[in-house]
Amino acid sequence: MTDLPTNFSIKRWPEGERPREKLIQYGAESLTDADLRNAGAIIDGGNL
Repeated sequence: MTDLPTNFSIKRWPEGERPREKLIQYGAESLTDADLRNAGAIIDGGNL
């Protein structure tokens, strides 16, 4: 996910790569540091 534009909507991510879906399906231990940073950026500003 490193080559995405800064305004790339999380809704366009593959479902298996979305932090929320990973959390629900696999649990908190499945989330990477990048997942947590991306989720924080989305919560903070609405976009990546």
